[in-house]
Amino acid sequence: MIVIGAGVLGLCTAAELAARGHAVTVIDPGSANASSIAAGMIAPALESLLEDVTAERAALLKRARDLWPDFAETHGLTLLREGADWRGPDSEAALVRLNALGFDARLTPIGLTTPEDWRIEVAAALKALARTPGLTVVRGQVVRLTGDARRWRVDANDGRVWFSPSVVLATGGPSPRLLRRSRRSAVS
Repeated sequence: MIVIGAGVLGLCTAAELAARGHAVTVIDPGSANASSIAAGMIAPALESLLEDVTAERAALLKRARDLWPDFAETHGLTLLREGADWRGPDSEAALVRLNALGFDARLTPIGLTTPEDWRIEVAAALKALARTPGLTVVRGQVVRLTGDARRWRVDANDGRVWFSPSVVLATGGPSPRLLRRSRRSAVS
């Protein structure tokens, strides 16, 4: 299998596929990506607050967070369950909103705090995931993704070519441009 993109999404996906017995090649463009500057937040509470989500979406974010302990243990990652603080405007309204969505939170002298949000150290996690047995990371800039009913062809700007029956496109912002050049439908 091929995973295009070596940020958190790409390496988490690749590590899990490798742990399930697949040989995985991750193509890393080697440039800065959102993961390299991210805080590593696994933050269903504050994300729900900032994005004004529905109760159903908040519950989904909680369920996604609850998958992290097993994933972290499987892949040797440190999960920091330190909670998070809100120091934005109107802490009382934020508390009411979080409680209405089912999150544990309380007021503090400078805002509010919630134990519901966790984090990982992104740089350390990416390094650990890249060392997963069965996973190979190669540097390359993908310029073309084409395929037919049997397999995908992945072309790099330096002339290298990879073939695979399955490709995971985890490039973030550049994904739509790469897909527009593809002759086979795909989901990013």
